[in-house]
Amino acid sequence: MMGSLLLFAPVATAQFQAQLAKFRDPVKEDEVARTFENAQKHSGAKPLARIKFREEVQELVCTAALNDSVPMYSTGIPVLGSNDKWHPASALYKTKEPAKATDEISRLASLDRLHKQGYKRFSVAVWRSALSNQEGQYWVGIQFYASAGFEFLDYHFTDEIWYHNAWKKTVAPECRSR
Repeated sequence: MMGSLLLFAPVATAQFQAQLAKFRDPVKEDEVARTFENAQKHSGAKPLARIKFREEVQELVCTAALNDSVPMYSTGIPVLGSNDKWHPASALYKTKEPAKATDEISRLASLDRLHKQGYKRFSVAVWRSALSNQEGQYWVGIQFYASAGFEFLDYHFTDEIWYHNAWKKTVAPECRSR
């Protein structure tokens, strides 16, 4: 009996995660990425390379879609979002039209036109709201990243940097990939 109980929990969680994954919309992600890239061209910015799937952005946007709110650190600071003070190189917002050029997209497109802040890549996540009363609502997340080489060095050759995995504590259990 105990063995079946232990096996049931992972199966139930896997089934729930499979259902939750239906809320992710890769087609809308491509549309948002194109809108962002066009906004960059219009602002005269150098293009950023796109990271097709970034676990961090996916899990945070999934959490926002599931809870209908921006994930926050215990200090009350948003983990990802359109806050120039805390996260100027990211956006997290809810919309009915993800592919539409928004103020958030325009702000990001003109943020670092010449890459002087070191941003070389970006990732997009789009999730439909998981709440039944939020039909047609999408949560959109965009995050800038440094080059792959810099990120490798930063993650593997620095000592205990406090910010590396702090975001994981804010992810809803249903949205965790590991």
